[in-house]
Amino acid sequence: MSVEKRQRLSVCRDLIIEIVSIGFICFVSLLLVSISSFFEIMLFFAIGFIAFGLLEYFIHRFVFHLRIKKEPYRKWVYDIHGVHHKYPSDQRFYKTSIYLKIALVLAINIIGYSTGGGHGLIFSSGFGSGYAFYLFVHYIVHHYNAPKNSLKFFWVYHEIHHHINPKNAYGVSNPFWDMVFQTYPRGQEFTMANRRLKNHLK
Repeated sequence: MSVEKRQRLSVCRDLIIEIVSIGFICFVSLLLVSISSFFEIMLFFAIGFIAFGLLEYFIHRFVFHLRIKKEPYRKWVYDIHGVHHKYPSDQRFYKTSIYLKIALVLAINIIGYSTGGGHGLIFSSGFGSGYAFYLFVHYIVHHYNAPKNSLKFFWVYHEIHHHINPKNAYGVSNPFWDMVFQTYPRGQEFTMANRRLKNHLK
């Protein structure tokens, strides 16, 4: 087995562990909620899921893409995100502590319950699920060929951000906040990204 394949399998294994762990935490949290209304559960879960997308957008746009020449911030931004733009499919830059991510989701759920009771716990579960969905989407668009169905949108959308216009398409898991804050790609950018995807995998 090649080194590249071993790296990919290692990252894929870590990703599966992360998503299953986060999903389990969210599922247990929902079981602990003493709210009988299914509508309430779905509403607060959806709000939490959408809220993660907003945080993802703001961090990606205003932290990871903020242009500052002063050290050590410039180096920190490069180490966290700039290197990913330079080597988008290099598995070495996906290696973040699984335990840290799981601990973060646990903390979010504890804070949610402490501040909002059952409603806060549902919100936090939706937030954590949004994070798990982001991890999944970001991994597959960088390591697998785009499918020939509507899911191809995720590949095309992220291709635009990496290779066509880094000032657009900040949302990885969904384009909603790009639409709200007017960073949604233009039609020509979608056309260019589609052409790139036909030729090679990033």
